[in-house]
This record gives sequence, C-alpha cells and structure tokens, in this order.
Amino acid sequence: MRQRWPFLHASAKGRFVATVSARALNVEMPDWMSLGHQGMRPEFERELIRARTGDGRKRAKARGVRFGRPPKLTPHQGQEALARLQTGETQTDVARSYNVDPTTIGRLQSLTASA
Repeated sequence: MRQRWPFLHASAKGRFVATVSARALNVEMPDWMSLGHQGMRPEFERELIRARTGDGRKRAKARGVRFGRPPKLTPHQGQEALARLQTGETQTDVARSYNVDPTTIGRLQSLTASA
C-alpha cells in the first residue's frame, strides 16, 4: 500500500520530520534549484538587472538626457531672484513670491558666490 504523505517520517523521538526531495514530490527540478543554491539565483538576477540599467543610463546620457529632479526655478527666475536680493529684499520674501523654500534662494546665492 502506498503512503499518503511520503515525505513525512517519524523520528526517533516520535516526532514527524518532513523530508522534501524532487523524487518525493515527483517533480523535475533544475540543478540551480537545489537547496544549497537557492540564494545564488536572485543575486545573479540582480547583477543582470544592475548591468542592464547601467547600460541604459550610459546610452541615455550619451543622448543628452538629464537625470534628477527638475529645477524649481527657471534660469530667468533665478536671475530675477538674485537681482531682487541685491536690492535688499529678504530671502523669505523672494522665496514666497516664487512659491519655493527660502533654502532654494539661499542655494542660488551660494552658487553664484562660488562661481
């Protein structure tokens, strides 16, 4: 008579122990699916993804695509803001009129001072 659960066996202590094998499950398993190598396949997939995205980024940069967040202010608005700061307006007032944080205006000042 055939066992109903061929992968369950009683241990010496009377507990049931599950042993899973391709033969017990009656499934053809590829070599990379053996229990010792299950963690290697996801790492390999991540490396492939990393390589593909890196190549895509290089091609995009060669085409002139810009990465990152778009600037909050246009170049013209930045020049206007700097001119208003020169006339004596505060960073907070200038920032409020352009609906940006005062830190954004401060960065404009520091970029022009270092250039």
